[in-house]
Amino acid sequence: FFHYIRFPDRENMGRIVDVHFPGIKQELVREAMEVFFDLREVPGLKKKPSTSELLDWLK
Repeated sequence: FFHYIRFPDRENMGRIVDVHFPGIKQELVREAMEVFFDLREVPGLKKKPSTSELLDWLK
């Protein structure tokens, strides 16, 4: 058995970031998420960046 969890949209991803990094500058989050979601749309990637990779990047 497995449970499929849909990938978070931008709004939910913002909430996830806020939980992990309360007080983070929202301008930084907006810019990072813009690049992050753009990267996920690049055709031919073997693996799309994950939520944990975005969180690691923001550390």
